[in-house]
Parts: sequence; C-alpha cells; structure tokens
Amino acid sequence: MNIWHWMEKLQQDLAHAGQTHSAQLIDDFSSEVCDLQVERAEALLPEAKALAHTLENPWLEVFIGHWEMRNRLGNKGEGESALADAVALFERAHRSDTHECPQSVCITQDLSACYANIDGPGWAAERIEVCDETLARITPKWGCFQCISIEKSEALLDLGQAQAAYDYLEQQTRAIEAAGEEINAGITEFRNKLLLALGRYQEALEHIASEEAKADGAPEWANIKQPRDILKARALAALGRDDEALEALPALRDIHPGTLHRWLNAIFPVLQRRPELNNWSLGSHLQHGLDTLARHGAHRHLLDMAAQCIELALTRGALWTARRQMAQARQAHSKLRVDAGAAAKLDALQARMEAQAAMPLPTAPENLLQWLDAQDADSARNPEAEVEWLLAALAQRPDDLALLKQSVEALAAIGAPTEAIDLLWRNVRQNTDGEYLPAYFLLDLLLATGRSEEVEPLAELYQSGAPDTACWMRAQLAKHNRDWTGCEQHCRKLLALAQPPMSHGAKRLLAHSLMQQQRFADAAATYAELIQDLPEDGAAHWDYLTAASAAQDWQGVRRMAAAMDMALPEGDGAPQMQLGWVLIRSIENGEPIDYYAMRSGPTDARIMENAPPRFPQRSGDHVAFDAQPLFPPPEDDEAKQYFVPTFMAVHTLQPGGRARSIIVEGPDPGDEAIEALRQTLQAQNTQLWVHRRDGYQLHDQETGEALPGILFTVAPPQGTPAAEIDRQLRQATAHWPKPVCWLALAEEAGANPAPHQAVIDRYGL
Repeated sequence: MNIWHWMEKLQQDLAHAGQTHSAQLIDDFSSEVCDLQVERAEALLPEAKALAHTLENPWLEVFIGHWEMRNRLGNKGEGESALADAVALFERAHRSDTHECPQSVCITQDLSACYANIDGPGWAAERIEVCDETLARITPKWGCFQCISIEKSEALLDLGQAQAAYDYLEQQTRAIEAAGEEINAGITEFRNKLLLALGRYQEALEHIASEEAKADGAPEWANIKQPRDILKARALAALGRDDEALEALPALRDIHPGTLHRWLNAIFPVLQRRPELNNWSLGSHLQHGLDTLARHGAHRHLLDMAAQCIELALTRGALWTARRQMAQARQAHSKLRVDAGAAAKLDALQARMEAQAAMPLPTAPENLLQWLDAQDADSARNPEAEVEWLLAALAQRPDDLALLKQSVEALAAIGAPTEAIDLLWRNVRQNTDGEYLPAYFLLDLLLATGRSEEVEPLAELYQSGAPDTACWMRAQLAKHNRDWTGCEQHCRKLLALAQPPMSHGAKRLLAHSLMQQQRFADAAATYAELIQDLPEDGAAHWDYLTAASAAQDWQGVRRMAAAMDMALPEGDGAPQMQLGWVLIRSIENGEPIDYYAMRSGPTDARIMENAPPRFPQRSGDHVAFDAQPLFPPPEDDEAKQYFVPTFMAVHTLQPGGRARSIIVEGPDPGDEAIEALRQTLQAQNTQLWVHRRDGYQLHDQETGEALPGILFTVAPPQGTPAAEIDRQLRQATAHWPKPVCWLALAEEAGANPAPHQAVIDRYGL
C-alpha cells in the first residue's frame, strides 16, 4: 500500500467524523518539516503524538515518528542526541502491528541517517548492510526504495568511493524508471552531490539548471530548493565563479545552525579568495553552528566544519578563536569510530596555529580600553581581534569592572558565551557581600544560553549579602520559566526590600506577571502605582491602557487617555472608534499570524480579516493589544504613507463568533459582483475577505488565455450548516460570467464536487 494513499484515507475518515482539525494537523506537521520550519514542526509534534495515541493507531504513530526524525536528523542535523529515539522507533516499526505499514520501511532511512550524522565513515559498513536488507524486501515501486537507495549511496561516498556511489545510484535510478515510477527530488539532489564529489561541476550545474527550469518559479518545498541552491553555489564556487556562487547561496539566516556545515562547505573556496567576507561576524555565526553540532553529537560533521573554521580564523588572525575551535575538534575526534584521516588534518592545522604568534598588548593593561576607544572611529569594532588583549589585560587587573564588562561582551559577540560565563562565575564568587553589577551580567547570560539551572545557586550566593539581588534573580528565573505565580511572589518580596530604581523594575515585572495570569485589573492597578512613581514614564501610561482595556475598565481607559491628551467619546462601554487600520499579531501553533483590524480605541481593535482555513477563526474578534509596535515605521516619507503598524494581541475581549474560513477561488467576476456578494453575506453575518487579487493571473487550459483571478474566504457564523453556506454561494454566484469553486465546502455539504473540480482543472488551481 502507498503510504500517502493510506494517509489520505485516514484524513478523509477523520474529516467525515467531524475531526477536520485532526486531519489538518497530520498534513500540517509533515508540511512544516518539508518546508524546513523546524520550530513550527516541533510545536505541532506533541499534539500529533497525542492524536496517534488517542486514535490507538500504530501506523499513525510510526508515520509521526518518521517525520519527527526527518525534522531532527535532516533539518536539525542531530546525531547522538537522536540515536536512542531513532533506535526505539526502528524497534517500534518492526512489531507485528506495524510491520505491514509502508512507513515502517522508511525508519531504516532514519536509523541510517542518524549514524551518518554521528560518524558517516565510521558506520558506513553497517549502514550499507541494513540498507541491503531493507531493499531486498521491497521493489522499486515503493517510494521508500528511492530513499533507502540514497542512504546506501551516501554510505559508499563516506567510504571515499564516489564513483561506486554514483554507479550504484544510476543503477537504482534505471530500476525505478523501469518500474514506471517517477524519480523523486532526493535522487536528483544526491546525484548532483556525487557529481560534485567527482569534480564534474559543469555537469552538475546543467542538471540543476534543468531542475530549475522544470520548477519554472513555482512554489517549491524548502527541503528541495534550499539543498539544490547550496549545491549550485558549491559548483559555481569550485569553478571560480564567485559572484554567481554568492548570488545562488541561500541567506545565512535561512540555514539551521545544525546544517550550517553544508552551507560553509559550499562557499568555503570563495571565503578563502575574498578576505573581506571572512570577518568576525561570520565567525560568530559559524561558531554557533559548531556549538549546535557539539550538542547534537554530530561528531564527524563537527570535526570537518571545525577544520574549515580554524583555517578561516587563522587567515583573519583570530588565534584565540582558532584555539577554541581546535579544542572542540579534538573532543569530537575522540568520539569517532574510525579516524579516516581526521587526526592528520587536525595536526596540520595545529602546526599552523603554533607557528602563528599571538599579538602582544598594544599598551599597558590600565590603558587598554582608552587605547581601543581611540582607534579609527570610522571603523567598526572587532571583538574577535580585541578579545585576546582584553583577557590578557584582565588577567593582570582582575578587579577592573570595566575591563571585565568589555571582555564578557566581546566573548558573547564572537559566539563564546561559555567562556564569558566561566569568567563571570570566577569573578562573582569573590564578590557576594553586596549588590555587584557583574552578577546581573551573569544572570542575563545564564538565561540567554539555556543554563537557567545555575540561577538558583547564583541567587543563593547573594541571599545574605544582598537579599534584594537574590529576589530579583529568582523573579527573572520564574519569568524565564513562565512561572507567573512564582514571578509575582518574588516581585512582592522584592518590593518589601528594594528601593528605587530596583523597586520600579520590580513593579514593572509584577505587572507583567499579572498580565500573563490574565489578572488585568490587578495589573492596571500596579501600572497606576508605577505611574505615580514615574509620572514621566510614557511606556507605563500605555501599558496601563493595555491592562485596563483587557480588564474592560473603559472608564479607566478614558481617565488615562485624558491625562495623555487623547480625546475619547463619552460613555460606559468601549470607545468604538475608527482610528485606522492596524495589524494584530496572534500566535497559532507557535506560528505568528497577522490580521488586518480596525483600531477602535487606544489599545483595542476589531479584527476584520478572515483566518487561514487551517487556523482558528479570529474574524470579528474584539481584542486588546500591547501598545508597543512590533516594528518601527520606515524612515522614508513615501513609505510611511503605506505603513500599517503591527501590535501583539494580548486578550480577546469578545469572540467574533464565526466558523473556520472557506476558500473560494477562480476567475475574477469584477468589483461589482464581489461587492454584491459581500453585501449579501454580511446580511447573514458572514464575512468576506479577499486575500489575493491584484496581479493574480489564471491560465485557462481550454482557451489558452490568461485572465484575472481572485481568491477570497468567507467566514460564516458558527453553527451554520455547510449545506446552507453552499446554497448561499451557489445562489449568489450563479450569474457570474465564469464559475468559481469551493471544493472543500461542497464535499463537506454533500454537494456535487464535479463542477468545483472542473474549475480547478481548467485553471490549474
């Protein structure tokens, strides 16, 4: 059985049973993995696992497990950190109740990929063996046949047998085509990778150009396009076509740090030839990648990437960075199963490091900060160049707080927070008799780097000498852990101890914790106290307005607005004004979604835009929002005219009462028809929102002509039968010049889906 046919049947069964959200969840989870949306996939995973458990469906359990592994192994590059789970999933997939599940075969791919991430050459023989065993049980008609063939080919490549790997993949490709199956993107991607390994760069580029032509600019899954772009950049870089390579290379911000080694391997020759690109900022990003690989236990990838990073660091004179990265590489080397030339590679780099002398201090330690400040003011500071001097000076002046602060900042900037934390710990332990500024530096770094378990021991150091400091640290820890009750308790203790300005910070944090507990009236009262303490603090005034709006204390909103010289209409309820368009941001399944809304008061708005069909409906919701815009307005005066500010939703004051959105798409009937439909639906309290129109072109497959298209959604009142919505749409659009479609609604309503499918087929929707 084809896994996707089975999955489609399961989703249809769930939808017919009224569990449309569950059906959509399965599709959303695998889609986020395919689109390299690591965090979104992780956010959906607990619910997906719970669904498989609730349905008592072992096949779904294996399906979810496989896509979890694809996210962890393929998208995040995990190694030993995922091994126990990969082995457990392999065993689960081979029990009697899942042995026939098509996805169970794919678990072999996951296990092989996990060992490849840990040490590809070290586990190559075992990977080949498990792939051969699996391939012997299936035929080329299985989709898994392609994935397992890639895994075996990659194992051969890890053994240094690039030609054998290429020949094997070509053999498997012919078998797949002979079986009448289409070659998937994974096969083409790995074939291109093998061509690069064989030095056949131009041939790889020709294949890539062909694949790009087939895509023809249409949307593609990120896990297809991004690897292809990286291989393209790698081929161009190998041919010395540096400008083209840089243009083809995906942006660094789009690369997960666990897979950054692939990005670096592609562009490494260009970085060697263009020293202006090899700077400390890039080095900091690369260090983040090395640290991620270390946490993931991807030892071979770490060592290979570290070797390139060390070479780049030595080229830009960053000896301290090179030494740190060598230590990481040596640690990874100790965990490899086979050497495969790793030791010789590191020894050669070690010799280069030892031959490169450290730069002596340019001035006396007590004058270093002044000397650094006096350097060329037009040049940006280079923390990587300064860090060794700073640490050397600090070693001679350990009590110099300014030196300590700048050393910590430099270490953090170049991706060395562990060293910064160790430095602060040594210093802080010797200064616990009273409030000590570096202790706050340490607190911030511990929370920012995932070492929150060290905050309580830090607070304990100050419990007797500076109890208000200890209280503040515990309040910040509770905030970090989203323990809002605990945060409130520590803030109240702190207010009993602290004097300004710490008491002001405590009140602000207390109000924030109350907001998170949805105790909006109490939060507003706390902000009011802060305003009494700091009458010129504009942020506190706006925060009060948000809290009072969330509490629906509209008289409080009017009093504060008057104090801020804002005129609001009199009355007891919400202002109900029309103050212009805003965007309201909501977080759904870990994903930010922005909705157009009409601002109806200083910090409240009515959402007007319909939600995407797979998200809970927000259309018509009356919400309170945080008054601080998420993005600043543009500086350009013309751009400012079109700027719509974005605010974070804080609380839904009144739900709009509408059901999930229904997509309608097809040829554009014109403004008059759309407006008439809008009026008809509004009479039934159904909201119409156009999502795509300007510049949207459809291609008529029958006539060959291009014509304007439209995509809109309708959001009916909750409880409206699907058949009634279908009837309203059919009646309202019957006179339109060309039909449009709403296939999902028609199927749910039990109506004839054929006319809708015909529109989809005719216009390629």
